[in-house]
Amino acid sequence: MKNHNRVCKSLLSFCFLSSFALNQINLQISEFHPFPEKLSMLDLNPTSICWSFDNSFLMIDNYKSIIFKLDKFGKIKIGNSANHNQNYFKDLIWVGISPIAVQLVDRLENKVIFFDFGLNLVGQSDINKSLYPEYVTNDPMGNVFFYSNAYNSIYSFDNKNLNESPFIDLNLVFSNSFCVKDIKINDNFEFGILDCNNIVHFFNRNGEKIKSINSVIKDSYFLVSLLDDWLVFNKDGKGISIKSQKPVSTPKSCTPILDMTSKNKSIAILSKDHILVMNFDN
Repeated sequence: MKNHNRVCKSLLSFCFLSSFALNQINLQISEFHPFPEKLSMLDLNPTSICWSFDNSFLMIDNYKSIIFKLDKFGKIKIGNSANHNQNYFKDLIWVGISPIAVQLVDRLENKVIFFDFGLNLVGQSDINKSLYPEYVTNDPMGNVFFYSNAYNSIYSFDNKNLNESPFIDLNLVFSNSFCVKDIKINDNFEFGILDCNNIVHFFNRNGEKIKSINSVIKDSYFLVSLLDDWLVFNKDGKGISIKSQKPVSTPKSCTPILDMTSKNKSIAILSKDHILVMNFDN
């Protein structure tokens, strides 16, 4: 409770100060979801987050390789495979949703796993190439894209099949030493890659390079799409709009940020003890 009071005071301070901020992207706090005590009792520590269709949150505990759902009333539902076998998955690194299923990627098993929206396991598919992906994203149709450091390339996966040819061969576009920090696709099927030098590279739906823009954010870590813009953040909550080059920030109570996800004009920020939803005020 004391920690929640501290967070609330920090959020109130952020709201007050941001109301006076000039020349800055305005993100308004819309929802605050402290983690329920049951999460601690279950010893779950979420590391990745995704929005579900019912506005609940799908999360992964990478350390335990468990998927679970947290709704806005604090109710927790654990994926059915985790209930029966704690070692069913090896290294869950990403969760997303398609129009028909919840999608997960197990890096060590080199598989895509499918759950229904009630978090019942319904199937899995081998990636059929030794990608062992480090970063994953999906498009609005549910096609999955992997970044493989082993091949230094982006591969696409649709209809439960891997396309053998790279969607983007980073060795050809850049060099074999190109380093990736994050990848995302927006609702217009524009593909963004944040590199280790804080530069964002954009590609069209055919994998052709469009442009590159320096984010000027030190130690940038997260790339998120927001309406017709892209935002880059570091773990300390300092960010920038790629479109306007205006700064943007999150409350200190969210830091260090563990993960971020976006939907329409909202961003959900995962921290160690709560989820904060912020809306773009345009």
